[in-house]
Amino acid sequence: MILLLGVAALIISAAGAALVPNLRIGYQGQDSADSPATQSVVCFGYVDVEHGLTSLYPLSPGRVVKVEVHEAQSVEAGAVLVRLDDRLARLRLQEAEADLEAAQAQLVQAEKAPEQHQFQLIQQRAAIQAAKARLAAGRIAFDHKRDLNKAHYLTATELEAAKSLVGELEAGESAEIAKLDELQLVDPTVNVRRAKADVQAKQARLAQARQGVEECALHAPCAGTVLRILVSPGEVLGSQPQQPAVVFSPAGPRWIRLDVTQEFAGLIAPGQTATIEDDSGVSGVWRGKVYRISDWYAPRRSLTPDLFHANETPTLECLVQVDPNQPVLVMGRRMRVTIEAALAR
Repeated sequence: MILLLGVAALIISAAGAALVPNLRIGYQGQDSADSPATQSVVCFGYVDVEHGLTSLYPLSPGRVVKVEVHEAQSVEAGAVLVRLDDRLARLRLQEAEADLEAAQAQLVQAEKAPEQHQFQLIQQRAAIQAAKARLAAGRIAFDHKRDLNKAHYLTATELEAAKSLVGELEAGESAEIAKLDELQLVDPTVNVRRAKADVQAKQARLAQARQGVEECALHAPCAGTVLRILVSPGEVLGSQPQQPAVVFSPAGPRWIRLDVTQEFAGLIAPGQTATIEDDSGVSGVWRGKVYRISDWYAPRRSLTPDLFHANETPTLECLVQVDPNQPVLVMGRRMRVTIEAALAR
Protein backbone atom coordinates (compact mmCIF):
# COMPACT_ATOMS: atom_id res chain seq x y z
CA MET A 1 0.00 0.00 0.00
CA ILE A 2 2.80 2.38 0.91
CA LEU A 3 4.54 1.47 -2.34
CA LEU A 4 1.41 2.28 -4.37
CA LEU A 5 1.03 5.62 -2.62
CA GLY A 6 4.64 6.44 -3.39
CA VAL A 7 4.22 5.60 -7.06
CA ALA A 8 1.02 7.68 -7.23
CA ALA A 9 2.78 10.64 -5.66
CA LEU A 10 5.63 10.33 -8.17
CA ILE A 11 3.18 10.26 -11.11
CA ILE A 12 1.29 13.30 -9.81
CA SER A 13 4.54 15.20 -9.35
CA ALA A 14 5.70 14.36 -12.87
CA ALA A 15 2.35 15.35 -14.37
CA GLY A 16 2.41 18.61 -12.48
CA ALA A 17 5.87 19.42 -13.81
CA ALA A 18 4.72 18.62 -17.34
CA LEU A 19 1.78 20.98 -17.03
CA VAL A 20 4.01 23.97 -16.21
CA PRO A 21 5.16 25.61 -19.45
CA ASN A 22 7.78 27.91 -17.90
CA LEU A 23 10.01 26.91 -15.01
CA ARG A 24 12.27 29.22 -13.04
CA ILE A 25 15.36 27.14 -12.30
CA GLY A 26 17.09 29.59 -10.01
CA TYR A 27 19.54 32.46 -10.09
CA GLN A 28 23.24 33.00 -9.72
CA GLY A 29 24.53 36.01 -7.85
CA GLN A 30 27.48 38.04 -9.13
CA ASP A 31 30.45 39.24 -7.14
CA SER A 32 30.35 42.71 -8.72
CA ALA A 33 27.68 45.10 -7.57
CA ASP A 34 27.47 46.48 -11.11
CA SER A 35 26.52 43.11 -12.61
CA PRO A 36 22.91 41.98 -12.18
CA ALA A 37 22.02 38.58 -10.83
CA THR A 38 20.78 36.13 -13.42
CA GLN A 39 18.35 33.27 -13.44
CA SER A 40 17.34 30.69 -15.98
CA VAL A 41 13.81 30.44 -17.28
CA VAL A 42 12.86 27.26 -19.12
CA CYS A 43 10.27 27.59 -21.86
CA PHE A 44 8.82 25.04 -24.23
CA GLY A 45 8.16 25.77 -27.86
CA TYR A 46 8.46 24.40 -31.35
CA VAL A 47 10.43 25.05 -34.51
CA ASP A 48 8.67 27.40 -36.91
CA VAL A 49 9.28 30.10 -39.51
CA GLU A 50 8.82 33.74 -38.61
CA HIS A 51 5.30 34.15 -40.00
CA GLY A 52 4.16 30.57 -39.47
CA LEU A 53 3.24 27.81 -41.88
CA THR A 54 0.97 28.43 -44.85
CA SER A 55 -2.10 26.30 -45.49
CA LEU A 56 -2.76 26.20 -49.23
CA TYR A 57 -6.26 25.67 -50.62
CA PRO A 58 -7.27 25.48 -54.30
CA LEU A 59 -9.18 28.58 -55.36
CA SER A 60 -11.67 26.52 -57.36
CA PRO A 61 -13.45 23.27 -56.52
CA GLY A 62 -12.77 20.29 -58.72
CA ARG A 63 -11.23 16.85 -59.11
CA VAL A 64 -7.53 16.37 -58.41
CA VAL A 65 -5.87 14.97 -61.53
CA LYS A 66 -2.22 15.13 -60.53
CA VAL A 67 0.04 15.94 -57.59
CA GLU A 68 3.20 17.47 -59.03
CA VAL A 69 5.40 17.43 -55.91
CA HIS A 70 6.23 15.23 -52.97
CA GLU A 71 6.57 15.97 -49.29
CA ALA A 72 9.82 17.56 -48.11
CA GLN A 73 10.45 18.87 -51.66
CA SER A 74 11.83 22.39 -52.02
CA VAL A 75 10.13 24.43 -54.73
CA GLU A 76 10.45 27.88 -56.27
CA ALA A 77 7.78 30.57 -56.19
CA GLY A 78 4.96 29.83 -58.62
CA ALA A 79 5.72 26.12 -58.94
CA VAL A 80 2.63 23.97 -59.59
CA LEU A 81 1.90 21.76 -56.60
CA VAL A 82 -1.50 20.22 -57.42
CA ARG A 83 -3.50 20.18 -60.67
CA LEU A 84 -7.29 20.02 -60.86
CA ASP A 85 -9.44 19.01 -63.82
CA ASP A 86 -9.46 22.12 -66.04
CA ARG A 87 -11.51 20.90 -69.04
CA LEU A 88 -14.54 23.05 -68.24
CA ALA A 89 -12.35 26.06 -67.56
CA ARG A 90 -10.61 25.64 -70.92
CA LEU A 91 -13.95 25.43 -72.74
CA ARG A 92 -14.93 28.73 -71.11
CA LEU A 93 -11.61 30.13 -72.24
CA GLN A 94 -12.31 29.11 -75.85
CA GLU A 95 -15.77 30.69 -75.64
CA ALA A 96 -14.31 33.93 -74.30
CA GLU A 97 -11.69 33.99 -77.07
CA ALA A 98 -14.41 33.57 -79.73
CA ASP A 99 -16.54 36.31 -78.17
CA LEU A 100 -13.57 38.67 -78.18
CA GLU A 101 -12.83 37.91 -81.82
CA ALA A 102 -16.44 38.70 -82.77
CA ALA A 103 -16.38 41.93 -80.77
CA GLN A 104 -13.14 43.01 -82.45
CA ALA A 105 -14.71 42.39 -85.88
CA GLN A 106 -17.68 44.55 -84.90
CA LEU A 107 -15.30 47.28 -83.76
CA VAL A 108 -13.57 47.25 -87.16
CA GLN A 109 -16.94 47.70 -88.82
CA ALA A 110 -18.03 50.38 -86.36
CA GLU A 111 -14.88 52.40 -86.99
CA LYS A 112 -16.02 52.78 -90.61
CA ALA A 113 -19.33 54.29 -89.48
CA PRO A 114 -18.21 57.97 -89.41
CA GLU A 115 -17.03 57.79 -93.02
CA GLN A 116 -20.18 55.94 -94.03
CA HIS A 117 -22.23 58.61 -92.30
CA GLN A 118 -20.61 61.32 -94.39
CA PHE A 119 -21.44 59.42 -97.56
CA GLN A 120 -25.04 59.07 -96.37
CA LEU A 121 -25.26 62.82 -95.81
CA ILE A 122 -23.95 63.47 -99.32
CA GLN A 123 -26.42 60.99 -100.77
CA GLN A 124 -29.32 62.54 -98.87
CA ARG A 125 -28.47 66.06 -99.95
CA ALA A 126 -28.39 64.80 -103.55
CA ALA A 127 -31.76 63.13 -102.99
CA ILE A 128 -33.17 66.48 -101.79
CA GLN A 129 -31.85 68.21 -104.89
CA ALA A 130 -33.44 65.54 -107.06
CA ALA A 131 -36.75 65.96 -105.20
CA LYS A 132 -36.59 69.74 -105.68
CA ALA A 133 -35.93 69.25 -109.39
CA ARG A 134 -38.89 66.87 -109.76
CA LEU A 135 -41.08 69.32 -107.83
CA ALA A 136 -40.03 72.20 -110.06
CA ALA A 137 -40.77 70.14 -113.16
CA GLY A 138 -44.12 69.15 -111.73
CA ARG A 139 -45.07 72.77 -111.05
CA ILE A 140 -44.11 73.78 -114.57
CA ALA A 141 -46.22 70.97 -115.95
CA PHE A 142 -49.12 72.01 -113.72
CA ASP A 143 -48.91 75.63 -114.91
CA HIS A 144 -48.88 74.49 -118.51
CA LYS A 145 -51.90 72.26 -117.98
CA ARG A 146 -53.72 75.04 -116.23
CA ASP A 147 -53.22 77.26 -119.28
CA LEU A 148 -54.49 74.46 -121.48
CA ASN A 149 -57.50 74.10 -119.23
CA LYS A 150 -58.28 77.77 -119.55
CA ALA A 151 -58.11 77.39 -123.35
CA HIS A 152 -60.42 74.41 -123.05
CA TYR A 153 -57.80 72.05 -124.37
CA LEU A 154 -57.57 70.11 -121.09
CA THR A 155 -60.30 68.81 -118.88
CA ALA A 156 -60.68 69.75 -115.22
CA THR A 157 -59.98 66.17 -114.21
CA GLU A 158 -56.60 66.17 -115.93
CA LEU A 159 -55.77 69.49 -114.28
CA GLU A 160 -56.70 68.09 -110.87
CA ALA A 161 -54.43 65.12 -111.48
CA ALA A 162 -51.54 67.45 -112.31
CA LYS A 163 -52.22 69.38 -109.10
CA SER A 164 -52.18 66.14 -107.05
CA LEU A 165 -48.87 65.21 -108.62
CA VAL A 166 -47.40 68.55 -107.48
CA GLY A 167 -48.64 67.83 -103.94
CA GLU A 168 -47.03 64.40 -104.03
CA LEU A 169 -43.73 65.90 -105.19
CA GLU A 170 -43.88 68.52 -102.39
CA ALA A 171 -44.43 65.75 -99.81
CA GLY A 172 -41.53 63.80 -101.28
CA GLU A 173 -39.29 66.84 -100.96
CA SER A 174 -40.34 67.31 -97.33
CA ALA A 175 -39.63 63.64 -96.62
CA GLU A 176 -36.12 63.85 -98.05
CA ILE A 177 -35.41 66.99 -96.00
CA ALA A 178 -36.63 65.18 -92.88
CA LYS A 179 -34.32 62.27 -93.66
CA LEU A 180 -31.40 64.71 -93.85
CA ASP A 181 -32.37 66.20 -90.48
CA GLU A 182 -32.52 62.70 -89.01
CA LEU A 183 -29.09 61.79 -90.37
CA GLN A 184 -27.62 64.97 -88.94
CA LEU A 185 -28.86 63.97 -85.48
CA VAL A 186 -26.98 60.69 -85.67
CA ASP A 187 -23.58 60.60 -83.91
CA PRO A 188 -21.62 57.82 -85.62
CA THR A 189 -18.96 57.88 -82.90
CA VAL A 190 -21.49 56.41 -80.44
CA ASN A 191 -21.35 53.08 -82.22
CA VAL A 192 -17.57 53.23 -82.15
CA ARG A 193 -17.54 53.85 -78.41
CA ARG A 194 -20.09 51.10 -77.86
CA ALA A 195 -18.03 48.64 -79.90
CA LYS A 196 -14.86 49.59 -78.02
CA ALA A 197 -16.63 49.10 -74.69
CA ASP A 198 -17.85 45.71 -75.87
CA VAL A 199 -14.30 44.72 -76.81
CA GLN A 200 -13.06 45.79 -73.38
CA ALA A 201 -15.82 43.77 -71.69
CA LYS A 202 -14.92 40.71 -73.76
CA GLN A 203 -11.24 41.22 -72.93
CA ALA A 204 -12.12 41.27 -69.23
CA ARG A 205 -14.16 38.11 -69.67
CA LEU A 206 -11.23 36.49 -71.44
CA ALA A 207 -8.94 37.48 -68.56
CA GLN A 208 -11.42 35.92 -66.14
CA ALA A 209 -11.47 32.73 -68.19
CA ARG A 210 -7.68 32.59 -68.22
CA GLN A 211 -7.68 33.16 -64.47
CA GLY A 212 -10.15 30.30 -64.15
CA VAL A 213 -7.74 27.99 -65.96
CA GLU A 214 -4.89 29.27 -63.80
CA GLU A 215 -6.89 28.58 -60.63
CA CYS A 216 -7.21 24.93 -61.59
CA ALA A 217 -3.60 24.58 -60.45
CA LEU A 218 -2.38 25.17 -56.91
CA HIS A 219 0.85 27.20 -56.98
CA ALA A 220 3.54 27.79 -54.41
CA PRO A 221 3.09 31.37 -53.09
CA CYS A 222 6.85 31.75 -52.62
CA ALA A 223 9.99 29.67 -52.46
CA GLY A 224 9.76 27.08 -49.73
CA THR A 225 9.22 23.45 -48.78
CA VAL A 226 6.19 21.20 -49.12
CA LEU A 227 5.66 19.74 -45.64
CA ARG A 228 2.45 17.78 -46.04
CA ILE A 229 0.21 16.79 -48.99
CA LEU A 230 -3.36 16.11 -47.89
CA VAL A 231 -4.98 15.30 -51.26
CA SER A 232 -4.57 12.53 -53.80
CA PRO A 233 -5.43 12.07 -57.51
CA GLY A 234 -9.11 11.40 -58.05
CA GLU A 235 -10.20 13.20 -54.91
CA VAL A 236 -12.97 15.79 -55.40
CA LEU A 237 -12.46 19.06 -53.54
CA GLY A 238 -15.49 21.15 -52.65
CA SER A 239 -15.84 24.90 -52.39
CA GLN A 240 -15.29 24.78 -48.60
CA PRO A 241 -12.70 22.06 -47.93
CA GLN A 242 -12.28 20.84 -44.36
CA GLN A 243 -8.48 20.78 -44.59
CA PRO A 244 -5.82 22.36 -46.78
CA ALA A 245 -4.51 20.58 -49.84
CA VAL A 246 -0.91 21.37 -48.95
CA VAL A 247 0.85 22.55 -45.81
CA PHE A 248 3.70 24.77 -46.96
CA SER A 249 6.72 26.24 -45.21
CA PRO A 250 8.07 29.46 -46.74
CA ALA A 251 11.83 29.52 -47.19
CA GLY A 252 13.78 31.35 -44.52
CA PRO A 253 15.56 30.89 -41.22
CA ARG A 254 14.05 28.62 -38.59
CA TRP A 255 12.83 30.11 -35.33
CA ILE A 256 11.69 28.76 -32.00
CA ARG A 257 8.18 29.93 -31.14
CA LEU A 258 7.67 29.92 -27.38
CA ASP A 259 4.57 30.33 -25.25
CA VAL A 260 5.41 32.23 -22.06
CA THR A 261 2.93 32.36 -19.20
CA GLN A 262 2.14 35.65 -17.56
CA GLU A 263 4.11 35.08 -14.32
CA PHE A 264 7.37 34.62 -16.24
CA ALA A 265 6.84 37.04 -19.14
CA GLY A 266 8.36 39.96 -17.27
CA LEU A 267 11.69 38.14 -16.95
CA ILE A 268 12.24 37.78 -20.69
CA ALA A 269 13.51 40.56 -22.96
CA PRO A 270 14.87 40.79 -26.52
CA GLY A 271 18.57 40.10 -26.79
CA GLN A 272 18.79 37.53 -24.00
CA THR A 273 20.77 34.42 -24.82
CA ALA A 274 18.99 31.12 -25.18
CA THR A 275 20.12 27.50 -25.06
CA ILE A 276 17.95 25.26 -27.21
CA GLU A 277 17.60 21.51 -26.70
CA ASP A 278 15.30 18.77 -27.87
CA ASP A 279 12.47 18.33 -25.38
CA SER A 280 12.60 14.54 -25.67
CA GLY A 281 16.21 14.37 -24.50
CA VAL A 282 17.80 13.75 -27.89
CA SER A 283 21.37 14.98 -27.83
CA GLY A 284 22.15 18.28 -29.47
CA VAL A 285 22.35 21.90 -28.35
CA TRP A 286 21.63 25.02 -30.37
CA ARG A 287 22.27 28.63 -29.45
CA GLY A 288 20.09 31.60 -30.08
CA LYS A 289 18.73 34.89 -28.79
CA VAL A 290 15.33 36.25 -27.90
CA TYR A 291 14.32 38.27 -30.96
CA ARG A 292 10.78 39.48 -30.38
CA ILE A 293 8.10 39.30 -27.70
CA SER A 294 4.42 39.71 -28.48
CA ASP A 295 2.36 42.55 -27.03
CA TRP A 296 -0.74 40.39 -26.63
CA TYR A 297 -1.69 37.62 -24.24
CA ALA A 298 -3.64 35.21 -26.42
CA PRO A 299 -4.46 31.51 -26.77
CA ARG A 300 -1.71 29.43 -28.29
CA ARG A 301 -1.70 29.07 -32.03
CA SER A 302 -3.76 26.13 -33.26
CA LEU A 303 -0.77 24.65 -35.13
CA THR A 304 1.32 24.52 -31.96
CA PRO A 305 2.22 20.85 -31.40
CA ASP A 306 1.70 21.22 -27.65
CA LEU A 307 0.41 18.02 -26.07
CA PHE A 308 0.65 19.24 -22.49
CA HIS A 309 -1.38 22.46 -22.48
CA ALA A 310 -4.82 23.49 -23.67
CA ASN A 311 -4.87 26.00 -26.50
CA GLU A 312 -7.26 28.21 -24.52
CA THR A 313 -4.56 29.21 -21.99
CA PRO A 314 -3.52 32.84 -22.68
CA THR A 315 0.23 33.15 -23.13
CA LEU A 316 2.69 35.66 -24.47
CA GLU A 317 4.34 34.53 -27.68
CA CYS A 318 8.10 34.87 -27.92
CA LEU A 319 10.34 34.27 -30.93
CA VAL A 320 13.88 32.99 -30.44
CA GLN A 321 16.23 33.42 -33.38
CA VAL A 322 18.57 30.49 -33.87
CA ASP A 323 22.17 31.52 -34.42
CA PRO A 324 23.53 30.86 -37.94
CA ASN A 325 25.91 28.07 -38.95
CA GLN A 326 24.13 25.42 -36.89
CA PRO A 327 22.35 22.22 -37.96
CA VAL A 328 18.93 22.96 -39.48
CA LEU A 329 16.03 22.18 -37.17
CA VAL A 330 13.04 20.23 -38.44
CA MET A 331 9.76 22.13 -38.57
CA GLY A 332 7.40 21.46 -35.67
CA ARG A 333 10.06 19.87 -33.50
CA ARG A 334 9.30 20.45 -29.81
CA MET A 335 12.18 22.18 -28.06
CA ARG A 336 13.13 23.15 -24.54
CA VAL A 337 14.66 26.62 -24.39
CA THR A 338 16.61 27.91 -21.40
CA ILE A 339 16.76 31.71 -21.36
CA GLU A 340 19.28 33.56 -19.21
CA ALA A 341 17.15 36.31 -17.69
CA ALA A 342 18.57 39.18 -15.63
CA LEU A 343 17.17 40.09 -12.20
CA ALA A 344 17.01 43.67 -11.10
CA ARG A 345 18.78 44.26 -7.76
